[in-house]
Parts: sequence; C-alpha cells; structure tokens
Amino acid sequence: DSFPKTDATLATLWTTAFAALRFSRTRRKFYFMQDYESLFYPAGSINALVEATYRFGFRGICNTRGLLDTYATLGGEAEYFDPCIDPSIFYPPSVPKSGKPAMVFCYARPGHPRNCFELLAAALMRVKRSLGENVRIVAAGADWDPATYGLDGVVRNLGLIGYSATGDLYRACDAGVVLMMTRHPSYLPMELMACGALVVTNRNPYTGWLLQDQENCLLSETSASAVADTILKGLSDSELRSRITSAAQETVRQYSDWDRECEKIYRYMVAVS
Repeated sequence: DSFPKTDATLATLWTTAFAALRFSRTRRKFYFMQDYESLFYPAGSINALVEATYRFGFRGICNTRGLLDTYATLGGEAEYFDPCIDPSIFYPPSVPKSGKPAMVFCYARPGHPRNCFELLAAALMRVKRSLGENVRIVAAGADWDPATYGLDGVVRNLGLIGYSATGDLYRACDAGVVLMMTRHPSYLPMELMACGALVVTNRNPYTGWLLQDQENCLLSETSASAVADTILKGLSDSELRSRITSAAQETVRQYSDWDRECEKIYRYMVAVS
C-alpha cells in the first residue's frame, strides 16, 4: 500500500510474477517471458509453480515468436520481439580464417541443465579423439575446471568473458556449439552467425523460426555421437561450411535493430488499457 500508483507493472522472472499478482495499484500488468522457465527445473513442485504464473492473466512480452506461441497455448495474450545482435561487436572477420588447427567454441555451463553439459562434454571427447592436434576446443559461459569433468587436454575453458570480447573470440572460430533444451535459441547462435562461425546446435521445434538445418546452421540429434558427428561434418567440409556461414550472415542481418523491436513493444504496452 505504500507504493505509488503506477501505469504498468512488469514481472521479469517467474518468482516476481507472484508479487505482481498481489500488487493492485497499477493500470496494467505485463509478464516478460524471457524463456519457458518451467523447463529450467525437473518436473515437480517448482516446475508446476512456474507454469502456473503463465496463467495469471498478465499481458505477455515474449522473447521470440516461439515463446509467444507457447504463451498463447496457455491462454495468454502477448506480443513478441525478435532478439537482436549488436553489429558493432558481432561482425565477420576481415580476413579468412587460417585453417588448421580448426577452432571450435562451446557454450559450456555445468550448472545449467538446459545446456546439456554432460552430453556436450562426451561429444567433445569424441571430436578430440578423432582430430587430435588438428582441433582446438575452447569454452566459455561459466567458471569451471576441465580436469573436474575429465576434459583436461580436451577443452580450454575461458570462463566468464566480457561481452565486447566475445566478438573477437567468435571470429577466431570455425564453428560454435550451443545446446539449448528450452524454447529459446539463446542469443549465441545469432552472434556466432554474425561473426562467420558455423553454428552447431540441437533440433528444437520452437526455434525453427531462426535455425534452419543445412541452410544457416547444422542441427543435431541430442546424443553425444550425433553432436560429435555433426561437429566433425562441419569442420571437414569447407564448402558446406562456407555456404552455410554465408547464408547465416544474411539471416542475422534482419536481427540487428534493437530500436525497432523496442518501439514495437512500447507501442504494444501503451495500447493496453
């Protein structure tokens, strides 16, 4: 009751939706759906609580059209925006990559089940056994010791790196591997595409609006052998890699205008009575 009246209330994580539900001194309530957060947890109490928040009746602001479809199936009204990249950071290299050893980037976060770290680790071991000194594998996204996971000599983990430095890293790579088991593709595939790296990721019907197999990326089934074989295919076939990365840069050009997307969401929010 001590809060002033507001024009809008915006929940930005499932836990905040419960506070927004109880807050009545506002004209409009919105839910920023960053991802399908119920899949962050095993089936059970927390998973059920998260999904319940999507039925609170808030207007949704959905981070991709795939999440808009999800919100709508749960009975909600929403608008979506397309994720965008910063073209001043993510752009192709000025000179062609040197060739050997091949450089592979991996988004590796042991503490986030949705990124399938165990599956990824097993796949990377297979890739290293196959190519040996002809491949260098680097990881980023979280601080962890490769030796703890049997990856010493297989992966060099860079940990958490600055946002502006990621562009230089991606431009140095021939391929980037990102596994995501929720309904958002992550921003990394788009950033890797913009930097000229071949994207290898998992099949996911909710991210097909962006990720097209053999066209702007390589999609893999979710097993260690399948992911490893897809990485090896992308590294061994330079013509395929060149064709896909060229098409990927064309794809990502349409996702580089944050002002346009923010204006779209602003107009949606002020139109809600």
